[in-house]
Amino acid sequence: MRTIAIAAATLLLTAGLKAAEPAAPSGFRAVRSFEPVQAFGITNANVFEIDPALFTVRTVSARKAAGKAKATVLALRKLIPGAALMVNAGFFNPADGMLIGDFVEDGARPDGIIYAAGENIDRVFVAGKDGSADVLDGVEKLSDEQLAGAVSAVAGKSAWPGHNDATNRSAVCVTASGKVLIASLYPVRTLDKLFAYMESEGCLPGRTVDLDGGGSTQMSYSYGGTAWSFGWERKGPNVPECHAAGGVDDARCYRPVATFLVVEPRRAR
Repeated sequence: MRTIAIAAATLLLTAGLKAAEPAAPSGFRAVRSFEPVQAFGITNANVFEIDPALFTVRTVSARKAAGKAKATVLALRKLIPGAALMVNAGFFNPADGMLIGDFVEDGARPDGIIYAAGENIDRVFVAGKDGSADVLDGVEKLSDEQLAGAVSAVAGKSAWPGHNDATNRSAVCVTASGKVLIASLYPVRTLDKLFAYMESEGCLPGRTVDLDGGGSTQMSYSYGGTAWSFGWERKGPNVPECHAAGGVDDARCYRPVATFLVVEPRRAR
């Protein structure tokens, strides 16, 4: 009996030690999910933190992924079902899907980019071939050297004088700890408010890129057994609440856009 008691005690002790061990970091977590942020007047915030050592953050164009100039995140989800997160990316010309601001996909820059000099499209999120992630401030176009080191890049705004609509905004940044934050927020009136909020979540000053927003804002999440998608477009009559927690699959909630950021687990080497 004494032997059995000792064995049982050993099992309990071992179980307790295992339970106390910290879980391995996943590299991807939800900071906020369909949450209000009262201090900034935000009623709906979705913010995710990505460790670029464990997850890639890559650019995907509708043209390359779907064979057409524009697509919705619902369409992209069917093409890349294993992605943990997808969000709309850079600015584009609605008529033909031409990209406005620098863009790199799979290490190459597509033809026909529209460079809008003087329009503050001068912050570029860059995912490097070495696994790094960074935001370049004051850069409208990557240099040849910067392009050679990039696997993905997308440009966005650093300022938007005169634009103060209370609208949906999307953003990507890097933090002091080297993480990437991707956010979709509603409502945010100015880019100054957007940047202040992102810094409150840990983004470095001057290292947040304002991505395309308004009705273009859309996101799709699938990780840890939970999946949802939402958009901010509201086309047609009797459109449901497009950004409800749990997601919505009504096509009227989704605007076709030209580019996306896609987060995926890195493959084991």
